Amino acid sequence: MIELESSWKAIPIATMKPRYYPFWTKRDNAQLNELMLRIDLSQLISDVDDRKFGPDNRTKLYDQLLGRLAQLSVDVRVALIKALQKGRTDKQEKKVIRDVFLGTFDSSLTALKNGIDAGGDYRDLQQLVHTDIDNNGTAMTYSPHRTRG
Repeated sequence: MIELESSWKAIPIATMKPRYYPFWTKRDNAQLNELMLRIDLSQLISDVDDRKFGPDNRTKLYDQLLGRLAQLSVDVRVALIKALQKGRTDKQEKKVIRDVFLGTFDSSLTALKNGIDAGGDYRDLQQLVHTDIDNNGTAMTYSPHRTRG
């Protein structure tokens, strides 16, 4: 079981409940980035799910991460995309990946693409764009050299 250090107590990811989400929402940017790099994001994503009846915890997780996208470092964005690339990439995860790309500009976009390619496994930018992200409504519609406009 993965545990996270927090100022309150150690929180086992497998038993996280929505009330624990503030463990990153109340952090400043440096703390948030450090925390996100220390946890196993793929484990977090796989442990949190949406339910047919009950709370949509995974949706809330993605909404909160994307809500703080501007504060996430490029390294955290790379780790998030790598975590979303593992296993089957569903429509919701494809949209998160797309939104991370669309929210990244200039030299940070170049660093994001290089970070995805530097992963040391088959999960690289080419696999992401041509296999994981397809044209089912989540196609990435961005110029490869996006700048803020």
